[in-house]
Amino acid sequence: NLFLLAELPFVTVVALRLVDGFCDRWVVLAQSTEDTFDDQLVPLVRQAGKTTLLIAALLLGSQAVGWDVTSLLTGLGIGGAAIALASKDTIANLFGSVVVFVDRPFQVGDWVELSGQEGTVEEVGLRTTRIRTFANSVITLPNSVLTTSAINNWSRMNKRRIKLTIGVTYDANAAQLRAGVTAIRDLLAEDSRIDQSFSLVNFTDFGPSSLDIFVYCFTTTTQWAEYMETRQDILLQMMERLQALGLSFAFPSQSLYLESLPQGSGGPLETGRG
Repeated sequence: NLFLLAELPFVTVVALRLVDGFCDRWVVLAQSTEDTFDDQLVPLVRQAGKTTLLIAALLLGSQAVGWDVTSLLTGLGIGGAAIALASKDTIANLFGSVVVFVDRPFQVGDWVELSGQEGTVEEVGLRTTRIRTFANSVITLPNSVLTTSAINNWSRMNKRRIKLTIGVTYDANAAQLRAGVTAIRDLLAEDSRIDQSFSLVNFTDFGPSSLDIFVYCFTTTTQWAEYMETRQDILLQMMERLQALGLSFAFPSQSLYLESLPQGSGGPLETGRG
């Protein structure tokens, strides 16, 4: 027993270093694969392995000094209900981490939005998930949130939406509107950056200050920077084609019509300071 007690710290340290070495090697192999599931599994295996080793070392050490491990485990079983009640948040966090690995709503590196927070998943642990925001800060969320909140995974998009309403002035005639709608449809159909499975271009409303053309389509790219460049180019081409047809873009305005002029005005109304 004395030999075991003397060697136990050394064996425990060696075992912990072996776990670290194994996990470090696993990290290198995980980085060489496209799937990020193994990237988020490594921290969990590292934490679980170290925790198991420390518990085993504690039990062996207790037995070596003469403590009755069986009685200790029995006592833990009797007090299990109280421990579970006191650690309900920790259990909820552990269950949340299980949900992540079973349902896989996101992986490390995904762009997600949950509980009002948005960013890139950096690490999924046993208790918490870390998200790197676009402001470069790190938000740490308890995993229990993952079981009760809606998770919007933007990285799972296979195309990205363009949705807008183009308002042209009321001096446009029906022929010009038809030509404008056709020009935009042709533009979208000719561009390989636009997903051709579905798009809508229609004259939809007589607006308060404009004749409204509704445009709805999707880009084939989901990358933010590339999407913005594509959207900009498409909008500029729409502007050029509509202007070539003699159509003008409207802006919020009001027209005032007078049925008669005030008596004694004798001409256009004049304004001045009183």
